[in-house]
Amino acid sequence: MVKVVLELYSDGKLYTRSKKRGPVDKILNVFCQHGASPSILADAHPHIGTDKLPRVIENMRNTILECGGEVHFQTKMTSLILDGDKVVGVEAVDNGGAISVKHEFYGPVVLCNGSFCT
Repeated sequence: MVKVVLELYSDGKLYTRSKKRGPVDKILNVFCQHGASPSILADAHPHIGTDKLPRVIENMRNTILECGGEVHFQTKMTSLILDGDKVVGVEAVDNGGAISVKHEFYGPVVLCNGSFCT
């Protein structure tokens, strides 16, 4: 598996500090498929734009849900569930209600932080 490190800022700028960038073009194409301007594919410093970013992220989230994935808001991952050295799930606490509820989720895991996941 190739690791791609691409940071997304609140103003819509896309940036990577990684020396081994991985398939960044594939990631940029995913943004385009979800509403970003195709100009980000050619720009030296791709920028989605503050005005378009929320809709692009919402479209990505909808694609995840349509494909059977799950998105959990106000949920804090407390630990990884491992099978040997392989991540098979996460333990998490749902902080959305008056009482925190513990959960275990099994399957592929994508971790993200910040306002882009909310």
